[in-house]
Amino acid sequence: MNQHKVYAVTSGTESGFSCSNDSGITWEQISLIDTKIDDIPDFATPSATTVFMLTFNSSNLKHSLWRTLDSGRTWDRIFCGSFTGVDNLKLVKTIPQYSPDTPSIIIDGQSDSNPIIWESNDNGQTFTPHITPCITDTWSVLDSRKWFIGGYDGSKGLIYYTANGGISYITPAEVGNQQLTTIVLSPNYTQDKTILAGNTVGQVYLSEDNGVTFRMLGQQLPPTTGIGRISLAFDNKFSENKIIYVSTDAKVTSTSKERIFRFTLDKSTNWKSIYTGLPDNAIISQVAIASDGTLYAVNTQSVVAADKKGGIIRSLDPTNSSPTFESITRGLDDTDTMFDLSIYEHQLWSVDTKYTRLMTFADSLSAPVIPISPEDNKPGLGISKLNLTWQALGGATEYEWQVSDNTGFTGILSGLTGASESCSARPTDLEPATTYYWRVRVSKPFLSPWSIPRSFTTILGGSNIVPLLSVPVAGGITALKPIFQWGTIASANQYELLVATDASFQNIIIDKTGDNALPGNAWESDIRLEKSITYYWKVRACSNNSFSDWSAVSVFTTDDPVPVAVAVLSETSVPVTITTQQSQPTSVLPPQTQTVTNQSTVNVNINIPPVLIYGGIALLAIIVITLTILAIATIRRRH
Repeated sequence: MNQHKVYAVTSGTESGFSCSNDSGITWEQISLIDTKIDDIPDFATPSATTVFMLTFNSSNLKHSLWRTLDSGRTWDRIFCGSFTGVDNLKLVKTIPQYSPDTPSIIIDGQSDSNPIIWESNDNGQTFTPHITPCITDTWSVLDSRKWFIGGYDGSKGLIYYTANGGISYITPAEVGNQQLTTIVLSPNYTQDKTILAGNTVGQVYLSEDNGVTFRMLGQQLPPTTGIGRISLAFDNKFSENKIIYVSTDAKVTSTSKERIFRFTLDKSTNWKSIYTGLPDNAIISQVAIASDGTLYAVNTQSVVAADKKGGIIRSLDPTNSSPTFESITRGLDDTDTMFDLSIYEHQLWSVDTKYTRLMTFADSLSAPVIPISPEDNKPGLGISKLNLTWQALGGATEYEWQVSDNTGFTGILSGLTGASESCSARPTDLEPATTYYWRVRVSKPFLSPWSIPRSFTTILGGSNIVPLLSVPVAGGITALKPIFQWGTIASANQYELLVATDASFQNIIIDKTGDNALPGNAWESDIRLEKSITYYWKVRACSNNSFSDWSAVSVFTTDDPVPVAVAVLSETSVPVTITTQQSQPTSVLPPQTQTVTNQSTVNVNINIPPVLIYGGIALLAIIVITLTILAIATIRRRH
């Protein structure tokens, strides 16, 4: 046995089996605890696995503070109202910087009729009490030394601030004339010193000078009645957009449904309702923002899943002009009643007050779907068998996908959107040579954000449409600097040409691709090929953002033809018309003689060297002189 570990059994009120890991200096109860949990007044969730929970035993009017380090599988009781001098425990907080290296927690309550805050810097093993200047109605903790507490003196709300761990407090700021319900600090508080506070009659107050002064922000809420406890939250990008959210717990009626509002500092003059779809009798007890910007709110009415009553209200896009809201009741039973809310990353906790239990929910669908294929900016995709694929999201049962020719995803055709229970989809009605954008999201059991849009461009001309090779003719014999010609493809502005000595194009001799692509559909080789070699060639069409499939491969053989003397009168370029047949080769053809039909023409200028021209003229002159001499001799013999 570890020499520092000691076990003990206690008796009486709130007794149990206790353990000490430091030779009896500190103790915690780990099992057989004689208590009853009738209420969960508060809890704190500093990490995905660590939770601190306050409970209340109505039989002996004692509170307990519990700790779990393994997501609730096991719990230790680390503080109890049965300790000498502890009257009650009301609130529990952990510092925002909570970690194994800084495991600071703070409890608020009363001791010997005095308002007290107990502070622990060793994860709840020991606590140090500090008297507070008022009974704490609400609070906000900055770190282990600095926090704000809100109180009420019977005529006005007051906010106190300490910078030394509760040893002393500055003169309080006056905040309205009603009891306060919430104090929240800006995400960028250390720079902007912005604080929000709300009270029990639908009023919100703002301080931009570190709590020295407060002013009322916007109108009293809700607009129709002006009553209700306020809950507040800063947008996760408040330093950029200056957006804040508020909820009021006034009960929803058929004629008054505005309970969740938004305000933009320096722009708004009044709170704007962003959700009017709450069912009658809904009560929004709290609003909160996750680190990714998702807005959550608790509806404390009894759960009726079929009617979307109760549970958690959720919006992935609360900053939009018309945010989308949905009710989350998955995992809850009808008549469950939720209250309070805490968030750590994508993990939510709330209390089911009907059965007095702490509930947790992992919102795996608050993250966007990750697309797999086509890759972003992928060009030259066929339109007949194009397939969209994406990674699965845990908990998703159905996905919605969209393909559009514009980034706004407007005017989508029926074949370019749909639902899929798998992680793939095949769009139809695609047009060739078109750039499309696509995205996907989870649609059931509730929404995920849209994925970041990706783009692809369909193939030029459509599937199975490629340039038709014509010159050199398949299997023909060419000069060492041959002329190449092929048919055109609609929407193409360039063509890529490859010539190689092998059918697999491993040994490429002519490479007219990329920046070297050809502007037209005919080209005379600018390099001299080897004599008596068989070459393979192919072509594909290109545009600014796509291309066609490669043509079928054709073949030709080079030769060095014997020059033929041509009699001409001057040095010039002689136009020659070569006729070709526009037919698509379907495979590599062996060398053979081809019959050429006059289907299309290409004009080629052949430059005859001057030596041949002058030689021809001289030969012609000799022939003419010889014929003249012979004619004169014949005439003389006759006479």
